[in-house]
Amino acid sequence: MGDEIHIESIDCRIPVEMIYKRVENEDVLNYLQQQASAMQNEN
Repeated sequence: MGDEIHIESIDCRIPVEMIYKRVENEDVLNYLQQQASAMQNEN
């Protein structure tokens, strides 16, 4: 999910991850939990 969407009409780039933060399903929740854990392990 490291990709981003480019909306050319307003020249805006949005990370796909930002969009999926609003989605409530098990796969996305697992992914976001893994990302949070990875960030905590880096600190």
